[in-house]
Order: sequence, then structure tokens, then C-alpha cells
Amino acid sequence: MSKKSKVKINMREVFTDIISKLVGVYVFLMLCVFPLFAIDKYYNILEEKYYFFYIVTAATAGLVAVVGLIGLLGGAFKKKKDSNDEEKRENLLKKLWNALTVTDRFIILFIIAAALSTCFSAWPYEAMWGNMGRLQGLFFYILAVTAYFLISRFFKPTETMVYLFLTSGALVALWGISDYLGMDIFGWRADANDYHAMLNFTSSIGNVNSFTAVIAIYFGAALAMAVGSEKPYYAYLLLFIYSIALITGISDNAVLGIGGVCAVLPFVLFDNLKLTGKYVIGIGVFALSLAFTGTLPLWYDRTPIQPGTGLLRSFAYDYYKYFFVMAFILFLIGAAFIYADTRKPGRRVKLLKPAWGVLCALVIIAVILAFVDANSGEHEELWKPYAQIFVFSDKWGSNRGYAWKKAFEFFKDFSFAKMLIGTGPETYAIAMIENYYQEMLDKMRVVFDSPHSEPIQYLFTTGILGFTGYYGAVVSSCIRGLKGSYVVRAFAAGLIGVTFTSVINISVPIVTPLVIIMMAVAATTVNIEKKTD
Repeated sequence: MSKKSKVKINMREVFTDIISKLVGVYVFLMLCVFPLFAIDKYYNILEEKYYFFYIVTAATAGLVAVVGLIGLLGGAFKKKKDSNDEEKRENLLKKLWNALTVTDRFIILFIIAAALSTCFSAWPYEAMWGNMGRLQGLFFYILAVTAYFLISRFFKPTETMVYLFLTSGALVALWGISDYLGMDIFGWRADANDYHAMLNFTSSIGNVNSFTAVIAIYFGAALAMAVGSEKPYYAYLLLFIYSIALITGISDNAVLGIGGVCAVLPFVLFDNLKLTGKYVIGIGVFALSLAFTGTLPLWYDRTPIQPGTGLLRSFAYDYYKYFFVMAFILFLIGAAFIYADTRKPGRRVKLLKPAWGVLCALVIIAVILAFVDANSGEHEELWKPYAQIFVFSDKWGSNRGYAWKKAFEFFKDFSFAKMLIGTGPETYAIAMIENYYQEMLDKMRVVFDSPHSEPIQYLFTTGILGFTGYYGAVVSSCIRGLKGSYVVRAFAAGLIGVTFTSVINISVPIVTPLVIIMMAVAATTVNIEKKTD
């Protein structure tokens, strides 16, 4: 008789696996359903996205807590007794601290700063719930930090999940492109009371600035996947769609998002000929999208209905012939790099990264010098055609100049303690209304409820500590993610794209949940099988 071998079940692994599956479902809902979710057209889209994130995150956290508690009571997480248990308990805090990643510590710093700023705010209720802004009060950030730790500890990113996310993004992008072409396929604009105001809303995202911020996430992730995947064709197709969506989104924050992704990725790719070649082809795809968009007036007889021109669309319409040539040249260069790698696989090129670094530094210096010279007034005629970009004034960036100036005027008058923790999440609007309401109406004819710049918003509302915590988490997670597998790198690249757009964007619950997910996956502590790039 054969004896049945006893299989010892590791209950710790069983319960951990259940939690991982729950978190996996959560990530799927947030990556693939959340961007497309809307009920009442554009009328309450911000609130609808907020409640989707709130309910799904709270439900997931609750289920994870229940499973964890059952496992704890059942002894699944019980450790064997040790003679040194008392000594270990004394070192518990030290061990917990050492178990935290750099990103974890920055996130904790941020939420502590947000909590302190809420407690000591002149408007604690509003800071808690964010009801005077875009609903991103302390409660929202508690949920966001909860989501961060759940994902970074229990979610294992896969290529399949990335492509599901990007495919969902393609639907968002194509919807936006169709709106640009005046199709309004779901009639969301035609039924609006203020049709012309509604032209600034698009796809399932809402405001065009938020739309291009979200598409910048997809753009970065698609480019990283195209470079890292052994079969990049679908990723290149998606990249082409996202590029057109960014061009036709008519928001200039797209320039920052594209520029940020394209500038940073080479620092992890340019020592490998094959990866360099695939990156260059990706840039060629973007050039091709500019050329294609520029030809629209030649064969599409309906003039795009969005107001304004947009930098990218202007370039596309004016220079589309040159972009066709550029795309062809870039494809040839990329193919040459890939061919060179096949002759000697894995060949490293030491000079590409330093050369790219020098080029980026020169571009940054040139832009700074251009701003300085344009605002000095010494060469006014030279900069007159580019005044909207380089000459800073109250009306710069659709009146962002005024909002930024007032934010810093407030900040410099803060006490030292308030400089550290800020006025409380989503309280910029209250400060502006209480002090500059009539001036805003008389001078700008608009009431600002946000500085229209996330860095300034975090500095003003959560202080130096909150600002350091948030952007420390962003930078550290990007660095960690870029060093990981190409799947993880896709999330880091998406985070880079949206972070660059945020310089001139509002932080809203339509975009921020995706930012948190990008950050969490990029900073993941889950062991992931490294695939060959």
C-alpha cells in the first residue's frame, strides 16, 4: 500500500495570497475601470471619481483587515517562540523602521504633515474633507496612503495587467480624439447648458488639463513597455494613439509630460544599443503622430471645435511635412542601433548617457537664460512673439501667474511653524477668498480655488514638510522603479509623465489616485521576476 504523503499547508502564505488577490482586484478596478467611470456626463464627474476611489479603497482596506484579523486569530501570522522574544520586542520599532523603504518614509512624513496642518488649520473641517477645493482633504490622503501601502506590499505587477491598463487608456484616448474631431459620440456636450464651456471637457476624464495629465501616464508607460518588451508592436501602436491624444488635447501641460518622459528614460536605457534603438523608434512614433495630426485639415472636412490652438497642435499643423521626414530618419537610426546590437548582443556604449546628460543640462540652462532675458525687458521685440511662454505676468499661463504670485505672497508672511505644515489641505481657496475676493473679480474676473500648480499647492497647504514628503516619495519611487524590471519601469515612467504635467496642473481626485498607484508599484517591495529587457 502506498502511503499518502502529508502536505503541510503554510497558512501564512495562504492568507497572504488571499490578501494579494484582493489587492490585485482593487488595482484592476482602479487602473482599468476608474478612468472610464462616469455617471452623469461632466456635471459631477469630479465627485463621481472621488466616491469611486473612496468606496473601492475603503472596501478593499476593510476586506484586507478582516482577512488579516482572521489569519491573526487563527495563528497564521504567529511566529515561533524565541528565548530572545523580550529583546526582540524592545527592538520592534527599530525593525519596523528598517523595514520601510525610502519612499515609505517620505509618504509617512507627508501624511503626518497633512494631519498636523489639518489639526492646526484655521479651517480644520474644510482641511479634513476638502469641500472648499477639489475634495482632497486629509481624509482623501489617508485613503491614498492606505492604498499605497496595500499595493506596495501585496500587489505583484505583471505584463498582462500593464497591457489591460494601457488598453483601457486607449479607450480614454480615442474618446478624447473623437471629441477633438467634433464627433461627440455620446452626446455629452450637445446636452450641456453651456456648450462652449463644455468644450473644455473631454473623454471620460473631464477638464482637458486633467485629460492630458492622465494621457501622459499612459504615454510614459507605453514608451517604457515598447522599449522593454520583446514584442513591442502593440505598445508602439498604443504610443501612437496616446501621442495623438496629447496633441489634440489642446493643453500645453502635455509638452511638459512628453518632455519629462523622453528626457529621463535615456538615463536608464542609453548604455544598451538595443534599448536605445527601441527608444529612438518610440520617439519616431511620436514624430509620426505629429505628422499625422498635421494632415487632418487636408482630408477631414470638419474643423476641430476646441477653442485655442495648443503648442503641439500648432507645430503639427505648421510643420507636418518635416515631422514625416523626422520620423523616417528616427526609424532608420533606431533600426541601425538594434541591428548593431544583433551583431554583438548586449554591447554597452559608455558615452551615450554622459552625452545625453550634457545635452539635457544645456537645454535646461538655455531655457533658464531665455526666461531671464525675456523678463529683463532688454530684448522686448525679440521675445514678443513668444511672450505667452517666456514673459511672466499675472496673465501668464491662463492667469496662473497671478495665482502663483499670490500664493508666494501669502507663504512669505507665514510664521515658521505654518511654513513647515501649511494651512491645511485644500484651503488655498479659502485664503484667497477671504483676502483677495474683490481683487480677483476686478483684476482677473475669476475666483481662484487652486494655485494651478501642484508643487505650489502642496507647499502652501501642507508646508515644507508636506512638500518634501510628497515629492520625496515621487522621486524615490521613480528611482527605484526605473531600476526594476521593464514592467515596474512602465509605472515609474507613467509617474514621471504626470509629475511633469503637474507643474502647471491642479491636483484632483480624477488624477491623484492613478498617481498613487504608479508610485506604489514603482516602489513595490514584492519580489518580481526580472525579465530580460
